[in-house]
Amino acid sequence: MPITIRNINKETDIQNFTEFYNLAYVDFPGHKDITADIVEKHVFGVSHFDEKGNFFALEDSRIIGRGRGDIHGNAGSIVISVLPELRNTGIEDPLYEAVMKYLPSKKLKVIWVNILSKSHKDANFYKSKGFQEKKRMYGMERNMSKSVEAPELPDGIIINVPDLEKEHDAVRDTIEIGFSDTEDETTMTEMMVHYDKFTERDYFSPEGILVARDTEGKIIGICIGTVHPAMDDSGFIPWLAVLKEHRGKGIGKALLLSSLKWFKAMENIKKSELSVDLDNPNALKLYKGIGYEVITEAIHFEKKLV
Repeated sequence: MPITIRNINKETDIQNFTEFYNLAYVDFPGHKDITADIVEKHVFGVSHFDEKGNFFALEDSRIIGRGRGDIHGNAGSIVISVLPELRNTGIEDPLYEAVMKYLPSKKLKVIWVNILSKSHKDANFYKSKGFQEKKRMYGMERNMSKSVEAPELPDGIIINVPDLEKEHDAVRDTIEIGFSDTEDETTMTEMMVHYDKFTERDYFSPEGILVARDTEGKIIGICIGTVHPAMDDSGFIPWLAVLKEHRGKGIGKALLLSSLKWFKAMENIKKSELSVDLDNPNALKLYKGIGYEVITEAIHFEKKLV
């Protein structure tokens, strides 16, 4: 039976999306079913959701695949998901073509995709489309039933929650400067777009932002924690950075432990998750040292358009 591709309609496809998502990701590590309320509010309801960049693949009236293209500054990303029993049977191709017609119209410099390293067929699919491996990431997880040690800081250094109304730019600059010596320009642009979108989400909690300050009150490090309503038993750490001249003093560890204590105070949080670049052995050592374990390995592929 031929496959048809159509755009997702956020007014009429809430239940369709929910049912498909739960079936398509059932065998993914840490999968948790979502509800139609979550889809309506936190998928279709976000300001950057673009129906023109979201597609369903249908066999007759059955939804068997989904393709998504997102914009992150001058970069784009692709997510293609197919029902487990139908993966790598050719459904990915028309979804990829539909997303690629949408993304290049945005005059992007690069398009990226993340694939679990064990998904060799998916990796080969994107390689055949001209994508090249850029880096590998570990997905790590910490059981929050474990105790969290007290943070220890150098003399004069304090950790607190910033006043975002007054320190918005200082917080943002700390993230940007803190990662600038390890990430390229395109990645930094993507990261800051992600941060800006993150602070606009209705579940964003300013209390999840913790900063380290020097004796003059200047922000020298930052750790951000968040809890997504669709995974309300997990605390996520999307960003942890310390300015280069202050590294090696235990500030990063103290910030992370402080975030874990914030999660610990929430009775529903069962685990904490984060990701780390395999080329960052110091961060990997830090995370393992306070109880994180490697759960997944993902490959970050990129395709340059200019």
